[in-house]
Amino acid sequence: MGVLMWVLASHGLYGHGDLHEIIGELSSKIEASPMDTGLLLERAEYLRKHGDMPRALQDVALVKKLQPGLTTRHLVLAAILSDQKKWKRAKLELDRFLVVHPDDVTALVLRSRCCGHLDLTELAEEGIRRAIKLQPRAPLSLYSRYVEILLKRNDIDAALKVYAGAEKSLGPLPVLGESKARMLRDRGRPDDAAEVYSILREQNPTLSFGWWMEEAQMWKTRDSVKMNRAMMEAKQAWQHLPARTRALPHMKLKHQELLKKL
Repeated sequence: MGVLMWVLASHGLYGHGDLHEIIGELSSKIEASPMDTGLLLERAEYLRKHGDMPRALQDVALVKKLQPGLTTRHLVLAAILSDQKKWKRAKLELDRFLVVHPDDVTALVLRSRCCGHLDLTELAEEGIRRAIKLQPRAPLSLYSRYVEILLKRNDIDAALKVYAGAEKSLGPLPVLGESKARMLRDRGRPDDAAEVYSILREQNPTLSFGWWMEEAQMWKTRDSVKMNRAMMEAKQAWQHLPARTRALPHMKLKHQELLKKL
């Protein structure tokens, strides 16, 4: 668990209740224990989530005064500065924190984000790659962020390797395949994208309609024969959908789009 997550979980409040209620409860506890730096950092984090940056910064400043050597304050402060888009200062705080906690995933991800905004692409990539390696099963959001960083320098092959790593770790998630297909489509590799759509349909036949529609749109300005084939396949896939699925508003809109094009 990252240290910032530990701060929030330490008093059993992370992810629960209304922010006003949580901040009020923490304030009551701080009145009873004004020297408790853990409570102060926790309140600072919830104040940040609430958008009250001045009070959050006051709590962090008080922690610095009470316990100067507590490195966790650097991470909490970095989160506040990031929300204020003060990327350079946030990175500086994260650098200080990571000297002591080099394997903290939360800090690595946040610093990667800061580096991205500062055009420090190599550092951004290094941080997110390390954050993924440190977890037995990194979340999809980290792989997506890694791909985003790589595509900034148009490194499609490296991005495909990241997708492969994600698939190996997380399994063949439809959302992962969709993302890869759209990346290939948008980067001028429609044949490769079509291959991914084909795999998706084979793995998830009940979702074929939407993917045939996407493929038809992809071929629209590239290959009319392939576009027409995809449209006909979409029509057949629609007919095999359950009635309750066809009745969904967004599915009706897609079907209307199909009818207009046929």
